[in-house]
Amino acid sequence: MTAAGPLLALDTCLAACSAALLREDGAVFARSEVIGTGHSERIAPMVEELLAEAGVEAAALTRIAATVGPGSFMGTRVGISLAKGLALPRRLPTVPVSTLRGFALSAAGPACVLIDARRGQAYVQRFGAGGAPLGGPELLPHAEAVKRVRSGARIVGTGLRAILAQEGAGDEMTAPDPERIARWAEAAPPAPLRPLYLRPPDAKAPSRAPL
Repeated sequence: MTAAGPLLALDTCLAACSAALLREDGAVFARSEVIGTGHSERIAPMVEELLAEAGVEAAALTRIAATVGPGSFMGTRVGISLAKGLALPRRLPTVPVSTLRGFALSAAGPACVLIDARRGQAYVQRFGAGGAPLGGPELLPHAEAVKRVRSGARIVGTGLRAILAQEGAGDEMTAPDPERIARWAEAAPPAPLRPLYLRPPDAKAPSRAPL
């Protein structure tokens, strides 16, 4: 199956800054760099580099996909903002992809995805073949997240040593594979891009105390 037109996929939710361009002939051009911070400075130039490498004009894009979290608050917004900026002027369809699903797609089969959310918590979700979710995403203490892992299930994600309290258990990944996200997004139903927050924001609006 080939794309109806060039598709761009973005991921800025975790430590890596990633992008993939699926060309109409089925060829994929992808890049992923572990940068920690600074996604807002790197993602746009990365997209320009991919477009030039693939010989595709930005105006030729027909669909935009982006990871929407869970992950870094700022990083998530960077990717969504760029995706919307590219999609809105031409009313292109957008495809939201959870970071958890992105890892499941990278696993290329049934998997339990765990992402260290720090503070002794983890984002967790189980998936079947083709990235089909088996239940919704959850934010759980590490000990509770481990209980979601079924015997024999492939464990993938990031921060696994902290979650599982042992080294070498599961397939540690820095970020989802942008190429697999792009290929999945080709046939996925379009939807608005909205951040997926499983943890309440740290900053809260001040209460309106009487003067």
